Amino acid sequence: MPKYRTGDIVTYAPASRVRQKFPAGAYKIVSLMPHEDSQDETAYRIKSVAENVERVAKENELAPHE
Repeated sequence: MPKYRTGDIVTYAPASRVRQKFPAGAYKIVSLMPHEDSQDETAYRIKSVAENVERVAKENELAPHE
């Protein structure tokens, strides 16, 4: 069962060790990605409140925004 719902505000912290340039701060859950058989974790489309680009993030890369 997904931890977050469309419209929730979260903080994004990518698990990758590769330095990625992305705005810090709040991200809005845009939608839940379709679950694939090879996928062991829920994925979401997220959008920073500071820019107009959507990203895909796994559930373990997200935390509730404070």
